[in-house]
Amino acid sequence: MTLTGPALSDAPADEIFRLATRGDARDTDQILTEAGAPPARLAYLDPPYNSGRHFGSYSDAMDRQEWVAMITQTLQSVRSVMRLDGSVWLQIDGQVEHLVRLTMDEVFGPGNNIGSITWQRKERAAFLHAQMATVTVT
Repeated sequence: MTLTGPALSDAPADEIFRLATRGDARDTDQILTEAGAPPARLAYLDPPYNSGRHFGSYSDAMDRQEWVAMITQTLQSVRSVMRLDGSVWLQIDGQVEHLVRLTMDEVFGPGNNIGSITWQRKERAAFLHAQMATVTVT
């Protein structure tokens, strides 16, 4: 995991603290706690989509139960370092969005969902033009 930001010991307590992490979010709670970081106001997650593909650094092919368990563990880890008024943004494929929504409701409570943002790539493959529906933002 990579931590980017000012040295924790150099940041005044009354100053807004900015820290970015890159790596497995399931490790963040321990690393941020050990570093003395204050609770986070924002978490942006881009977890594996479970696309069935294999990449150099990880496999994106798990059975559904294993994938949901990984997402649950990740969200629980993130929740442990969040402020009560914090915001979690998660980028995920539409094929597993329903599973993530249920898992987020379980971890954060169903009343804490604000909404979803759906976006469409500007350019899309020609074979998708006929099948793509209108994009809505809720």
